[in-house]
Amino acid sequence: MNRKTYALLLAALFAAPCFTIFQNAQAQETIRMKVEPAFVQCSHIHEIFNVTVQIYNIKATYRIVGVQFRLQYNDTLLKVINISEGAFMKNPSWNLYGTWFISDDRHDDPIFGTHVIVGILLLPNETTGQWTLFPEGDGTLTTITFQTIYRPVEPLPPASCSLNLADTMIIDEDLNEIPHTVEGAVYEVKTKPIPKLTLQPQKYEATLLGEMFNLTVNLNDADSDWRIVGVQFRLQYNHALLK
Repeated sequence: MNRKTYALLLAALFAAPCFTIFQNAQAQETIRMKVEPAFVQCSHIHEIFNVTVQIYNIKATYRIVGVQFRLQYNDTLLKVINISEGAFMKNPSWNLYGTWFISDDRHDDPIFGTHVIVGILLLPNETTGQWTLFPEGDGTLTTITFQTIYRPVEPLPPASCSLNLADTMIIDEDLNEIPHTVEGAVYEVKTKPIPKLTLQPQKYEATLLGEMFNLTVNLNDADSDWRIVGVQFRLQYNHALLK
């Protein structure tokens, strides 16, 4: 199989949203594809964090040559900043012609919604058309960098969304799909508190005419996402009782 033929195969494999191939490969141990960490919590708008897509329990005897997945997310809460290929299935010693890597950020897919799609495919030897070395063990398939773009304001609860894996495929050199399980993650952003002006003490009891006392005006819950640059207030009192 030459590189041109294989390129056509690659295009057909990763273009179809629900591409189904033979499923007669039997894994001796369950392969897992997982988003890590399983829970991510952010506290501020523009906060940046990474999630990785990991793969576990790969054996060389499975003769894996390709992996595809879509990572779904809510684009009203998050923005994708970067997608980078992981070290797993990237080692050039496995294949002289390297690894093909495809990524995209899609917002209008009628089936999967907003997601990124990643496909990794090892190319066979151009001369023999055969693979010689196959991945084994556990490793990182990709790292996806997100940025927080929204926070709810109290009294609303924290906002959250799932980071789900969908349309996942793991294929061997005969284009058989290998059974596996998937595990997604959950993203949450904290509620933005409303700033409050308070007086301390809240109650003062005078015992003498002419007695002097102090009140302190405090600013509470001044979250940096409000980008506060100034404060104004009027302190009302009864001038018949106080000076």
